[in-house]
Amino acid sequence: MTLWTKSDSQAIAAFAQDCILKRTARGVSATGKRFKPLADGSPSTLRDTGQLLDSLRATGTRTEATVSAGVEYARYVDQERPFLALTDAEVREQDTLFEQLLEENEERALNWKQGGRRR
Repeated sequence: MTLWTKSDSQAIAAFAQDCILKRTARGVSATGKRFKPLADGSPSTLRDTGQLLDSLRATGTRTEATVSAGVEYARYVDQERPFLALTDAEVREQDTLFEQLLEENEERALNWKQGGRRR
């Protein structure tokens, strides 16, 4: 019985991906500030064609949670308009989710050890 699983990491990664998508839809960067305007002065939500944000993938292994962009130019966009990270508030929310998952797993492990042997 383990206290952390691939499924837990996938939940953390999916949470991060959801935060990034919701925040960018509001035109807010990973710094918590509005994105730098486009060249024509209009606000940016990184949705010009949709390819960039549609390429985001959340993955998890037993030891790692990752959100990555599947287009080569993502790193250049991220330099001008940081989006592939979490704001401080999002990190706090993610920490709460992490603690909740860990508590649930500890409870399952305790039940298993006490004879319940349920996963």
